[in-house]
Amino acid sequence: MRPAVLGCLAALCGASAVRADVVADCNQVRDPQLRLRACSEIMADSGYGANEKAIAYRNRGNARANAEALADFNQAVSLRPDEAVGFAGRARTRLAVQDIDGATADYGEVLRLAPGTVHNAFDHAQPSHRSRGYGRPHYLHPEPGRPLTKKD
Repeated sequence: MRPAVLGCLAALCGASAVRADVVADCNQVRDPQLRLRACSEIMADSGYGANEKAIAYRNRGNARANAEALADFNQAVSLRPDEAVGFAGRARTRLAVQDIDGATADYGEVLRLAPGTVHNAFDHAQPSHRSRGYGRPHYLHPEPGRPLTKKD
């Protein structure tokens, strides 16, 4: 009986280690393809909760940094509408695809949820965003109806 119990414990520990590896791979930024695969695995696994899935959607959105990323950030926001981070990521992506009105609305949500933190969305932009110039600050024009401007 003792070997059977030890075998079950080893299997459980192995499964736990695999889960930890998938989470670590989803959170890393060095290998975007590994990040995409790991985050997608978390999203497909019913064993992860809403918080883990929201993080996975945000991380995959950051790894994509293109129009497809909007779908990931939309999911992250729907899973955790109380977190400013999802709105900030979606706003950055909307800027990248020239959806200024959408970006403005999302940054409004960031300010509502976490006042004074909009600048952090740019400070923590992924390297892929920075290399394309998305990591530079954008400022809201004080007059309604005027577009966002880049400060170079």
